[in-house]
Amino acid sequence: MSDILSQEFNIIGKNRSKNEDYLFVSDNLNYEKAIFMEKNDWYNKKIDNFTVKYNKDIDVEINKSNKYINFIQKNTNGKAIISEGYLKDWVMNFEGSKIEKKNQIFDNYMNLTGCLTFFNNIVENLSLKVTNSKCEDAINFIKVKGSIKFINIENSILAGLDIDFSNIYIENLEVNNAKNDCVDFSFGEYEIAESKISNCGDKAISVGEKSFLKLGSVKINKSNIGIAAKDSSSVEINLSQISNSIIPLAAYRKKKEFSGSEINITKTNLVKNNFKTKGSQINFK
Repeated sequence: MSDILSQEFNIIGKNRSKNEDYLFVSDNLNYEKAIFMEKNDWYNKKIDNFTVKYNKDIDVEINKSNKYINFIQKNTNGKAIISEGYLKDWVMNFEGSKIEKKNQIFDNYMNLTGCLTFFNNIVENLSLKVTNSKCEDAINFIKVKGSIKFINIENSILAGLDIDFSNIYIENLEVNNAKNDCVDFSFGEYEIAESKISNCGDKAISVGEKSFLKLGSVKINKSNIGIAAKDSSSVEINLSQISNSIIPLAAYRKKKEFSGSEINITKTNLVKNNFKTKGSQINFK
Protein backbone atom coordinates (compact mmCIF):
# COMPACT_ATOMS: atom_id res chain seq x y z
CA MET A 1 0.00 0.00 0.00
CA SER A 2 1.59 3.23 -1.16
CA ASP A 3 0.08 5.26 1.69
CA ILE A 4 1.98 3.22 4.33
CA LEU A 5 5.50 4.51 4.80
CA SER A 6 7.50 2.21 7.00
CA GLN A 7 10.87 0.94 8.02
CA GLU A 8 9.40 -2.54 8.06
CA PHE A 9 6.08 -3.44 6.46
CA ASN A 10 4.90 -6.98 7.01
CA ILE A 11 1.81 -9.02 6.39
CA ILE A 12 1.72 -11.49 9.23
CA GLY A 13 0.17 -14.91 8.98
CA LYS A 14 -0.96 -17.13 6.14
CA ASN A 15 -4.10 -16.83 4.07
CA ARG A 16 -5.32 -13.85 6.08
CA SER A 17 -6.15 -11.36 3.35
CA LYS A 18 -8.96 -9.85 5.42
CA ASN A 19 -7.23 -9.79 8.79
CA GLU A 20 -3.67 -8.56 8.33
CA ASP A 21 -1.84 -7.09 11.31
CA TYR A 22 0.50 -4.17 10.69
CA LEU A 23 3.01 -2.24 12.71
CA PHE A 24 3.78 1.20 11.27
CA VAL A 25 7.28 2.39 12.08
CA SER A 26 9.01 5.47 10.69
CA ASP A 27 11.94 7.60 11.78
CA ASN A 28 9.67 10.56 12.66
CA LEU A 29 9.56 10.74 16.45
CA ASN A 30 6.63 13.18 16.28
CA TYR A 31 4.33 11.00 14.21
CA GLU A 32 0.76 10.72 15.46
CA LYS A 33 -0.71 7.77 13.63
CA ALA A 34 0.13 4.09 13.97
CA ILE A 35 -1.86 1.15 12.69
CA PHE A 36 -2.81 -1.38 15.32
CA MET A 37 -5.23 -4.03 14.06
CA GLU A 38 -6.00 -5.77 17.34
CA LYS A 39 -6.38 -9.50 17.71
CA ASN A 40 -9.39 -10.72 19.64
CA ASP A 41 -7.23 -12.71 22.03
CA TRP A 42 -5.31 -9.67 23.26
CA TYR A 43 -6.40 -7.88 26.42
CA ASN A 44 -6.14 -4.17 27.25
CA LYS A 45 -5.87 -2.55 30.66
CA LYS A 46 -5.81 1.22 30.95
CA ILE A 47 -3.54 2.46 33.75
CA ASP A 48 -3.41 6.20 34.37
CA ASN A 49 -2.66 7.44 30.87
CA PHE A 50 -0.97 4.38 29.36
CA THR A 51 -2.23 0.97 28.28
CA VAL A 52 -0.97 -2.52 29.06
CA LYS A 53 -1.73 -4.99 26.27
CA TYR A 54 -1.05 -8.69 26.63
CA ASN A 55 -2.10 -11.96 25.08
CA LYS A 56 -3.64 -15.07 26.59
CA ASP A 57 -0.22 -16.69 27.04
CA ILE A 58 0.88 -14.44 29.88
CA ASP A 59 -0.22 -13.71 33.45
CA VAL A 60 -0.17 -10.07 34.57
CA GLU A 61 -0.20 -8.63 38.09
CA ILE A 62 -0.68 -4.86 38.31
CA ASN A 63 -0.33 -2.82 41.50
CA LYS A 64 -1.25 0.79 40.74
CA SER A 65 -0.66 2.16 44.24
CA ASN A 66 2.90 0.83 44.44
CA LYS A 67 3.55 1.25 40.72
CA TYR A 68 4.74 -2.20 39.78
CA ILE A 69 3.73 -4.77 37.18
CA ASN A 70 4.73 -8.43 37.10
CA PHE A 71 4.52 -10.43 33.87
CA ILE A 72 4.84 -14.22 33.88
CA GLN A 73 4.85 -16.16 30.63
CA LYS A 74 2.64 -19.25 30.59
CA ASN A 75 4.46 -20.40 27.46
CA THR A 76 6.90 -19.02 24.92
CA ASN A 77 4.23 -17.08 23.00
CA GLY A 78 3.43 -14.77 25.92
CA LYS A 79 4.07 -11.07 25.18
CA ALA A 80 3.16 -7.70 26.64
CA ILE A 81 3.03 -4.20 25.15
CA ILE A 82 3.10 -0.91 27.05
CA SER A 83 1.59 1.52 24.57
CA GLU A 84 1.12 5.28 24.45
CA GLY A 85 1.16 7.64 27.42
CA TYR A 86 3.51 8.78 30.17
CA LEU A 87 5.10 6.44 32.75
CA LYS A 88 6.97 7.64 35.83
CA ASP A 89 8.60 5.62 38.63
CA TRP A 90 7.15 2.28 37.49
CA VAL A 91 8.88 -1.03 38.24
CA MET A 92 8.27 -3.93 35.84
CA ASN A 93 9.43 -7.54 36.08
CA PHE A 94 9.08 -10.07 33.27
CA GLU A 95 9.67 -13.76 33.99
CA GLY A 96 10.08 -15.88 30.87
CA SER A 97 8.55 -19.28 30.42
CA LYS A 98 10.34 -22.27 31.91
CA ILE A 99 9.21 -24.30 28.92
CA GLU A 100 12.00 -24.93 26.44
CA LYS A 101 11.21 -25.48 22.75
CA LYS A 102 13.53 -27.06 20.25
CA ASN A 103 13.71 -25.19 16.94
CA GLN A 104 11.78 -22.28 18.42
CA ILE A 105 9.52 -20.48 15.92
CA PHE A 106 8.72 -16.96 17.09
CA ASP A 107 5.16 -15.67 16.90
CA ASN A 108 5.99 -12.04 16.17
CA TYR A 109 2.52 -10.55 16.39
CA MET A 110 2.42 -7.21 14.53
CA ASN A 111 6.15 -7.69 13.88
CA LEU A 112 6.81 -7.16 17.59
CA THR A 113 9.95 -9.05 18.53
CA GLY A 114 10.11 -8.22 22.24
CA CYS A 115 8.76 -10.17 25.17
CA LEU A 116 8.15 -6.73 26.70
CA THR A 117 7.61 -3.92 24.20
CA PHE A 118 7.27 -0.19 24.88
CA PHE A 119 5.61 1.68 22.04
CA ASN A 120 5.26 5.45 21.66
CA ASN A 121 5.80 6.32 25.34
CA ILE A 122 7.34 9.08 27.38
CA VAL A 123 9.13 7.49 30.34
CA GLU A 124 10.80 8.70 33.51
CA ASN A 125 12.74 6.75 36.13
CA LEU A 126 11.63 3.27 35.03
CA SER A 127 13.15 0.09 36.51
CA LEU A 128 12.92 -3.03 34.35
CA LYS A 129 13.99 -6.63 34.82
CA VAL A 130 13.58 -9.51 32.36
CA THR A 131 14.78 -13.05 33.01
CA ASN A 132 14.73 -16.14 30.79
CA SER A 133 13.40 -14.39 27.68
CA LYS A 134 12.09 -16.74 25.00
CA CYS A 135 11.53 -13.99 22.41
CA GLU A 136 13.75 -12.55 19.71
CA ASP A 137 14.32 -9.57 22.04
CA ALA A 138 13.87 -9.52 25.79
CA ILE A 139 12.91 -5.80 25.75
CA ASN A 140 12.11 -3.65 22.71
CA PHE A 141 11.58 0.12 22.80
CA ILE A 142 9.96 1.71 19.75
CA LYS A 143 9.47 5.49 19.55
CA VAL A 144 10.14 6.12 23.24
CA LYS A 145 11.55 9.28 24.86
CA GLY A 146 12.80 9.81 28.39
CA SER A 147 14.90 8.29 31.16
CA ILE A 148 15.32 4.83 32.64
CA LYS A 149 16.81 4.22 36.07
CA PHE A 150 17.74 0.57 35.70
CA ILE A 151 17.51 -2.28 33.18
CA ASN A 152 18.56 -5.82 34.04
CA ILE A 153 18.31 -8.64 31.50
CA GLU A 154 19.40 -12.19 32.30
CA ASN A 155 19.37 -15.26 30.05
CA SER A 156 17.88 -14.40 26.66
CA ILE A 157 17.31 -17.07 24.05
CA LEU A 158 18.37 -14.54 21.41
CA ALA A 159 18.85 -10.76 21.86
CA GLY A 160 18.68 -8.74 25.05
CA LEU A 161 17.75 -5.06 24.63
CA ASP A 162 16.63 -3.59 21.28
CA ILE A 163 15.80 0.14 20.92
CA ASP A 164 14.53 1.77 17.72
CA PHE A 165 13.50 5.32 16.74
CA SER A 166 13.92 6.59 20.31
CA ASN A 167 15.70 9.15 22.47
CA ILE A 168 16.57 7.54 25.81
CA TYR A 169 18.91 8.05 28.76
CA ILE A 170 19.72 4.93 30.82
CA GLU A 171 21.34 5.35 34.21
CA ASN A 172 22.34 1.73 34.76
CA LEU A 173 22.24 -1.20 32.33
CA GLU A 174 23.15 -4.84 32.98
CA VAL A 175 22.78 -7.57 30.37
CA ASN A 176 24.11 -11.10 30.84
CA ASN A 177 23.89 -14.19 28.69
CA ALA A 178 22.15 -13.37 25.42
CA LYS A 179 22.71 -15.77 22.54
CA ASN A 180 22.62 -12.97 19.96
CA ASP A 181 23.40 -9.23 20.45
CA CYS A 182 23.15 -8.11 24.05
CA VAL A 183 22.21 -4.50 23.20
CA ASP A 184 21.10 -3.05 19.87
CA PHE A 185 20.34 0.60 19.00
CA SER A 186 19.01 2.04 15.74
CA PHE A 187 17.63 5.34 14.40
CA GLY A 188 17.93 7.48 17.52
CA GLU A 189 19.97 9.23 20.19
CA TYR A 190 20.98 7.35 23.32
CA GLU A 191 23.08 7.66 26.45
CA ILE A 192 24.07 5.09 29.08
CA ALA A 193 25.81 6.32 32.23
CA GLU A 194 27.00 2.92 33.47
CA SER A 195 26.75 -0.50 31.83
CA LYS A 196 27.94 -4.05 32.48
CA ILE A 197 27.46 -6.48 29.60
CA SER A 198 28.66 -10.08 29.48
CA ASN A 199 28.33 -13.40 27.68
CA CYS A 200 26.96 -12.16 24.37
CA GLY A 201 26.57 -14.57 21.47
CA ASP A 202 27.42 -11.87 18.95
CA LYS A 203 27.88 -8.14 19.67
CA ALA A 204 27.81 -6.70 23.18
CA ILE A 205 26.66 -3.27 21.92
CA SER A 206 25.51 -2.66 18.35
CA VAL A 207 24.77 0.89 17.15
CA GLY A 208 23.34 1.30 13.67
CA GLU A 209 21.23 3.25 11.20
CA LYS A 210 22.12 6.89 11.89
CA SER A 211 22.26 6.51 15.67
CA PHE A 212 24.32 8.34 18.27
CA LEU A 213 25.32 6.62 21.53
CA LYS A 214 27.18 8.17 24.44
CA LEU A 215 28.69 5.75 26.96
CA GLY A 216 29.93 6.87 30.36
CA SER A 217 31.52 3.78 31.90
CA VAL A 218 31.13 0.43 30.12
CA LYS A 219 32.45 -3.01 31.05
CA ILE A 220 32.16 -5.81 28.51
CA ASN A 221 33.21 -9.44 28.96
CA LYS A 222 32.87 -12.25 26.40
CA SER A 223 31.45 -11.33 23.00
CA ASN A 224 32.34 -11.68 19.34
CA ILE A 225 32.42 -7.90 18.97
CA GLY A 226 32.57 -5.57 21.95
CA ILE A 227 31.16 -2.31 20.54
CA ALA A 228 30.09 -1.96 16.90
CA ALA A 229 29.20 1.31 15.16
CA LYS A 230 27.75 0.84 11.71
CA ASP A 231 25.77 2.59 8.99
CA SER A 232 26.23 6.32 9.61
CA SER A 233 26.36 5.96 13.40
CA SER A 234 28.59 7.52 16.03
CA VAL A 235 29.66 6.27 19.46
CA GLU A 236 31.31 8.41 22.15
CA ILE A 237 32.96 6.44 24.98
CA ASN A 238 34.40 7.97 28.11
CA LEU A 239 35.73 4.86 29.87
CA SER A 240 35.67 1.27 28.65
CA GLN A 241 37.00 -2.06 29.82
CA ILE A 242 36.55 -4.77 27.20
CA SER A 243 37.82 -8.30 27.75
CA ASN A 244 37.47 -11.66 26.01
CA SER A 245 36.05 -10.16 22.83
CA ILE A 246 37.36 -11.37 19.48
CA ILE A 247 37.04 -7.84 18.05
CA PRO A 248 36.84 -5.21 20.80
CA LEU A 249 35.79 -2.25 18.60
CA ALA A 250 34.37 -2.19 15.08
CA ALA A 251 33.32 0.72 12.85
CA TYR A 252 31.97 -0.05 9.39
CA ARG A 253 29.25 0.30 6.77
CA LYS A 254 26.94 -2.70 6.41
CA LYS A 255 24.08 -1.34 4.26
CA LYS A 256 24.72 0.49 1.01
CA GLU A 257 22.18 3.25 1.73
CA PHE A 258 24.33 4.48 4.63
CA SER A 259 27.87 5.76 5.01
CA GLY A 260 30.67 4.83 7.38
CA SER A 261 30.66 5.18 11.17
CA GLU A 262 32.94 6.34 13.95
CA ILE A 263 33.94 5.50 17.50
CA ASN A 264 35.62 8.12 19.69
CA ILE A 265 37.06 6.80 22.92
CA THR A 266 38.79 8.59 25.81
CA LYS A 267 39.99 5.84 28.16
CA THR A 268 40.23 2.14 27.39
CA ASN A 269 42.25 -0.95 28.20
CA LEU A 270 42.90 -1.80 24.54
CA VAL A 271 44.10 -0.30 21.28
CA LYS A 272 44.70 -3.45 19.18
CA ASN A 273 42.68 -6.00 17.21
CA ASN A 274 39.99 -3.48 16.28
CA PHE A 275 38.23 -3.41 12.91
CA LYS A 276 37.20 -0.61 10.57
CA THR A 277 36.34 -0.26 6.91
CA LYS A 278 37.00 2.58 4.47
CA GLY A 279 35.15 5.72 5.47
CA SER A 280 34.92 4.73 9.15
CA GLN A 281 37.05 5.84 12.08
CA ILE A 282 38.15 4.62 15.52
CA ASN A 283 39.75 7.49 17.38
CA PHE A 284 41.62 7.30 20.70
CA LYS A 285 41.77 10.65 22.47
